Amino acid sequence: MLIFLSDDELAWCERHARDLVDFYGGEKSQGSGTYKHNKVSGNLVGVKGELAVTRWLQGRFKQVTSNYTSFTDSSRRGDITCNGHVIEVKSIRPRQWSSLRTLRRMVPPRQLEKYVRANAIVVWATADPGGRRVQLKGWNRAREIQAKGKKVKTVCENVWLQHDQDMHTLDSLLEHLK
Repeated sequence: MLIFLSDDELAWCERHARDLVDFYGGEKSQGSGTYKHNKVSGNLVGVKGELAVTRWLQGRFKQVTSNYTSFTDSSRRGDITCNGHVIEVKSIRPRQWSSLRTLRRMVPPRQLEKYVRANAIVVWATADPGGRRVQLKGWNRAREIQAKGKKVKTVCENVWLQHDQDMHTLDSLLEHLK
């Protein structure tokens, strides 16, 4: 599923990504994770994915809440909630998704534990920091990633859902969220 962000949405994403970086200590600081990788470009990829998933869901459901806009609120439930379901969005650059040394479908272990406790759904997306195109790839339940995932180390520790066939289609997500 391709989503193209408008100029206004791109400007909002840029501001929001900068706010995230500033909130978590500035460019190249540790940020909210365990490695020094807090960059506007990386946050921009994530924010674009969150916004695209929100837009896609809002076109299909009435009860969609964008929790990612309130990142300072530690009580928020996931990036998005839809019909009572907690949704987390994991976005990477398109070249990372298609790389031979694939980085797709990875979640850091501490995040994954939190997602499992929340019975979260993880939606996978790609976005380029400089473009308007976001591609929604598929989804998994966090507990599936935990059960089928393989521990790997990239820039940090991750749990990798290795096999493409283990990712569900977006059409099946719509059925699941009804």
